[in-house]
Amino acid sequence: MTNLQREIVSVHDLTPEQKDSMYQLMHNYYSHVHRDSFDHDLSEKNWVLMLREESGQEIAGFSTQMLFPFRHQGKELRILFSGDTIIRKEHWGSMALSLLFGELMIRILKEFGEHELYWLLISKGLRTYKYLPAFFLEYYPCSKCPTPPEIQELMHALGIFKFADSYSPEKGIILADREGQYLKPEYHADAKPSKPHEVFFYKANPGYIRGDELLCLTRLSLDNINPFIKRQISKYQ
Repeated sequence: MTNLQREIVSVHDLTPEQKDSMYQLMHNYYSHVHRDSFDHDLSEKNWVLMLREESGQEIAGFSTQMLFPFRHQGKELRILFSGDTIIRKEHWGSMALSLLFGELMIRILKEFGEHELYWLLISKGLRTYKYLPAFFLEYYPCSKCPTPPEIQELMHALGIFKFADSYSPEKGIILADREGQYLKPEYHADAKPSKPHEVFFYKANPGYIRGDELLCLTRLSLDNINPFIKRQISKYQ
């Protein structure tokens, strides 16, 4: 595993070559990745968390991000939503993407700190879900406790707003359609019995293999960050 260059890039600043490389990287790891859908999804986002090899040229991973306002029960919230996310296999285990996400979070907290901020994450694979326990003290759904009713209501509202009929409130899942993309089976991670959150993910999202996505939510706040991660991103404050 080599060191990676990391950068937060505005979607408007992406070059055609970078978009091509991002699409190819997704295509390598996911089935049913269609270019028109990829481009449409990307066009809705604000930023890309970009990881590059040390040479600075080859893209080693990325995660697309958008921030949108959402009014819920009389409150004006801000929701950070993560879209397509992938890291090349040889860099699995790297903290580079976590640190870059931390930098983006600090930026957003500085600019929109007067609002309640949340991170909306949809996860069709265990590696994505694992960002939550690695990064945050409280997140939902989780293995530790039931989701509080007020958080569940917000999650359902966001699920319906963002995904319409594809979202199942009964399951807390965005259901994959027949042509929806899904992680190729050889890239799925096995749950370790000693890790309750890993076992929980597969119980909560049994349709992961066909691309069903677990809708997850956590509060974006410095007091909700794992102390180890907080120390790593303190330079961005």
